[in-house]
Amino acid sequence: MRAQTVIALVFAPTALFAQAFHNGSFNEGKFSKGTPAVQVAAGSKIIVGWRVTGSVDWIGSLWRASDGQGSIDHSGTGPGTLSQTFSTRVGRRYLVSFNLAGNAEGAPEVKKMTVRAGTTKPQFYTFSVRGHSDGNMGWVARTYAFVAYKSKSTLTFTSLSNSACGPALCHVRVTEYMPPKVRRR
Repeated sequence: MRAQTVIALVFAPTALFAQAFHNGSFNEGKFSKGTPAVQVAAGSKIIVGWRVTGSVDWIGSLWRASDGQGSIDHSGTGPGTLSQTFSTRVGRRYLVSFNLAGNAEGAPEVKKMTVRAGTTKPQFYTFSVRGHSDGNMGWVARTYAFVAYKSKSTLTFTSLSNSACGPALCHVRVTEYMPPKVRRR
């Protein structure tokens, strides 16, 4: 009887260190409970852990977040950018998971944004608000993968919608993916 060798590849996501990436559901910061929305200008530190370029709207009770009580409309007075720098391990792969929707209160119908981390090429995302409203945001799960080339990486979400009603973001998570392990049986 011949012995058989079975090789299995195992992809196992592991959570990052507790302090590496935080406030992905935009629940931390100087925001009064029950406030519908706050316009956040460039350079403001009101949203804990995040840096704003341009302007964004930090949403409270205006619409239902996909997780927790906060979310972001990426277009405040116009297209805005939100970024966070966090610890990473050089050469490791990371998966960014987030929920995407759009502010249905104004044009354009299709909201556009990019996501980028480190030197990895940005990825383009769209969301149509047709059939959606503040009461029915239609949140969808999206992902973006990157490899860390430095001990700190910056994750950036950028609105490409030139209006005051842009793409909506909530429940951002970052997970490190270990290289596949080979097991022989």
